[in-house]
Amino acid sequence: MREQKPSTFLQAVTDDSGSDKGDRRLFMAGFISTADNWALFSDAWAAELRAEKPISYLKMREANSRDGEFDGWTQAEVREKLARLKAVIDYFEPMSFHNSMSRSADWEGFRAIAPRGLGNAHLSCTFGIVSSVSRFVASQKYPNKIEFIFDTQAEIEDEVDLFLGTMAESVPEEARALIARKPRYEDDKTFAPLQAADMLAWHLRRRHEDHGSWMNESDDLAPINSSAHLDCGDLDTVLASTYAGVAERMNGVGGLKSKGEWQRIKKDARRLQAAGYVPPASSSREVHFRALMRWQRGRSFKNWLRGLFGR
Repeated sequence: MREQKPSTFLQAVTDDSGSDKGDRRLFMAGFISTADNWALFSDAWAAELRAEKPISYLKMREANSRDGEFDGWTQAEVREKLARLKAVIDYFEPMSFHNSMSRSADWEGFRAIAPRGLGNAHLSCTFGIVSSVSRFVASQKYPNKIEFIFDTQAEIEDEVDLFLGTMAESVPEEARALIARKPRYEDDKTFAPLQAADMLAWHLRRRHEDHGSWMNESDDLAPINSSAHLDCGDLDTVLASTYAGVAERMNGVGGLKSKGEWQRIKKDARRLQAAGYVPPASSSREVHFRALMRWQRGRSFKNWLRGLFGR
């Protein structure tokens, strides 16, 4: 049974598309609308998936390569299906939005000094979307809360759960009050709005690859809302090339590189933070934990947050 929400409850749905070309830019994009509008959209989307040549779900990667759900289709048949699905998005007119981040040299420099779990472009873009969308809605004086829904991302869900509270402190109070809860993750094969978000993110990424800009006019099927699109920004400027040496100066942060140690630290961090306890640095793990807490409170980390969340 579909969960019932107030008609004015907002849901922002976001998916990603990453490039392996050029600056290896990661795009996150999606739409925001009321819960009721998304419910109607989902019914219409499901009907269109079943129409003509039926498919079970839309993944743009499969549509482009004509495999999976599109195995055996002609290019003309794929384009016709995509055009009909885009028409469903256009009919319901959800506001579109996106941000992006280069994963070239500066990003690799940041990864080299950041604790393991924070050196992930998906994490930065996720927090950037939460900040930008909540700020925009607050600026419009819309009083209802926003539920943020992302495609399942196993590698960052723990980090979002652990660090969202700290990061959201950089969001103005009126915008922070609109964030309904911690982000929710859904399977894009079964959650129709995420399939629409995938369609948008894929086209923005391809525009950047082919034309150098997501804004370049073309005859593609990018479902951008021409009257209501929020460009949440290029997050390259928050990359920590200026923070070189942060990890070295923060004794212990450099020890948070291995997957096993990062997993153990996250587990301990939840337990110790819940208890309000910061242990003395009597073991290597406690040194790492204290270093992570110092890094969170430090100027370089806060500068990074201000870049993600706006000044």
